[in-house]
Amino acid sequence: MNTGSLMLHCGAKYTTYDQLRWLDPSHHKPLTPTHRPTPHYIMRNQVVSSLQKLGQFEITKEEIGISHKGKRCFGILELKQKDREMYEDYCMVYVWRNSNDFAFRGSVGTGSKVFNCDNLALVAEWVVGAKHTLNVNNMLVSRLDTLNETLKEQGLLMHEKYAKYKNTSFGQPIADHIVFNAVRAKALPKTKILAVDKEWNNPSYKYEGSPWSAWKLFNAFTHVNKGLNYVDQIVRTQKLHKVFDDYLGMGENHQVRIA
Repeated sequence: MNTGSLMLHCGAKYTTYDQLRWLDPSHHKPLTPTHRPTPHYIMRNQVVSSLQKLGQFEITKEEIGISHKGKRCFGILELKQKDREMYEDYCMVYVWRNSNDFAFRGSVGTGSKVFNCDNLALVAEWVVGAKHTLNVNNMLVSRLDTLNETLKEQGLLMHEKYAKYKNTSFGQPIADHIVFNAVRAKALPKTKILAVDKEWNNPSYKYEGSPWSAWKLFNAFTHVNKGLNYVDQIVRTQKLHKVFDDYLGMGENHQVRIA
């Protein structure tokens, strides 16, 4: 699996899997009598193992970042569905994060990355572990396997969603309406309104789809979001999808639900 540098603009320091395995063991020391931190490389291995067990996706690229002196870790896996061709302009991604300092629970998410600009957008995120519990690793495996059984459906819905984004065009008044709805939904800080408007009218990259499409506007948002803290980027892009889906009439019927 190839590696890259996507994590560098997401608030983390790039690392490799081999370096992750040899991370200072003190980073995984229990902080309380009941704290059972999962080493980052074990979290990563469980994620990869669960995906391989599923047998429907090929991992084409992997990127890993660490922050807060190695206490927090983030990973991105680019996926190719084995029974279909790759899309020319974007791929499905699987992201995971893990913390050994109580900052957040182990979680995984699904979304997309646009090839020509590294724009990252998360569709959904799920907690798969607990902060400190004796059976955290068994719980992690069980929850990952249950979640990953829905990945094919998630991929199909995402491709359907983005096809509609690409085939829907509108003018400046509708774009303004969506931008302000994004601010109301906290998908965009109001200080970034002009940056998104500038990117929409003069894009830094050439995107697929119809002229002045929802896809072009969506990527104006994700381009502006690239400098954000990684966790903020997850939250904002989830909310951003909802803003676009609500406008395009996709909404709740296009959400994959996990029991």
